Amino acid sequence: MQPRERIGALVLIATAGAASVGAQTTLDWRSWAPGDGGGDCAVVALAVDPSGAIYTVEAGACELDERADLRRREPDGTLTWTRRLPALLLGGLELAPDGDVVVFGRTTRAPERFVVLRWAGTGAARWAHSEFGPKLTSVAFDAQGTLYLAGSSQADLWLRALSQDGSTAWDATFDGPAHGSDSASDVATDPFGDVFLVGSVSSASGKPDATIRKLSPDGQTLWERSFGYAQDSETYVRVVSDRAGGAFVGGSAAFVQYGWPPQSRVVAFGAHYDASGTHGGGFDAVAWSGDSSVRDLCVDPSGEAWIAVLSDQPPTHWGTRLAVVRLASDGPSQSVFQYVPVSGESWPGNLMLDVDGSVLASGAQGDYFGAAANTTVLPRFAAEGTPAWIQTFGSPTSGLGATLAACAPNGRVVLAGSAGVSTKQDTAVVMQVALHDGPWRAP
Repeated sequence: MQPRERIGALVLIATAGAASVGAQTTLDWRSWAPGDGGGDCAVVALAVDPSGAIYTVEAGACELDERADLRRREPDGTLTWTRRLPALLLGGLELAPDGDVVVFGRTTRAPERFVVLRWAGTGAARWAHSEFGPKLTSVAFDAQGTLYLAGSSQADLWLRALSQDGSTAWDATFDGPAHGSDSASDVATDPFGDVFLVGSVSSASGKPDATIRKLSPDGQTLWERSFGYAQDSETYVRVVSDRAGGAFVGGSAAFVQYGWPPQSRVVAFGAHYDASGTHGGGFDAVAWSGDSSVRDLCVDPSGEAWIAVLSDQPPTHWGTRLAVVRLASDGPSQSVFQYVPVSGESWPGNLMLDVDGSVLASGAQGDYFGAAANTTVLPRFAAEGTPAWIQTFGSPTSGLGATLAACAPNGRVVLAGSAGVSTKQDTAVVMQVALHDGPWRAP
């Protein structure tokens, strides 16, 4: 049984953002993996179902051997069941519309194979599939329960549709215009059952171009668009439906910044495509200094996208920083938030939507030289895009790096990652907090 701790009112350290009003936070419960000195352990995947049940994948040397476990906890933090996973380089965790849970990844030993495993919410095994050949990078369910697998196969974009019993409904590959090396990075579905596939395709210049392809539920291509400059390398890494038949995408471009000495740069960019494939609003060159990359993407109830970006610090700082960009479907972007720690680095986890339409971004910060423990960063934005508040929490002696987060019912947020239990060991940690706007109180 995992240790589980109930704590009353815990007030997090709040620092003012652009329009900070402060917040009082109640810690409902906290759970961590048992450690026996075997090494570090962390939560590497997190999902919360509509009932508030919490699924995590916890990986590392949490015991005397390297292992990974899939765990389910009830909304009150009670551990329901644990399933040991095979040795995988984890790809992710996805919840099915019927309440099942899917874990995917690839084997760690040659010859490399991709693996997809499915369980019922009760913990009963549904099916398992392992295959040599295609490289699986992303999965997504549609509303009818079809599971789409995306990646690359024989240097082409690859997409497969699986029925609920794990059988293949259809399988397709797509060759780029230059017949070179092409690969898919992400897949998403929309409310109409259509599928968006994004990644990169080789171009005539020899550099990869970012690509997006919209397909019908039976695998027929509805349209395809590519974007790139001859001297640059572009790729789309994330895609999300705009819920109106179109999609928002986020990606990165690598290029050489000429001068002396010449420098290579990587910048984050994003775009919107409507239901017919017409390009609308977008942003590019989100790199205030150094390199930047898109880490997560979500769409709010108003139909605008929020993009979490990891960027290098300004020249006066070391390390990296967390940034959030808001992108309208038909207009320019708005940089609504940058978190620049006084020293060290900060990095994003994921974005999430609360029931009131506000957006939260998980992240963490740490000292660049390892002199201080990690702390968790949790900024919240009002529905109209105004920064509401930002909170950081942890302690100098036992850091908390909760870079994964998910909204739960009843105004709760689940945070997961790792926590320092000593100077030599981290352990997986899961916690549920209630967020309340109101007067800020000192800890």
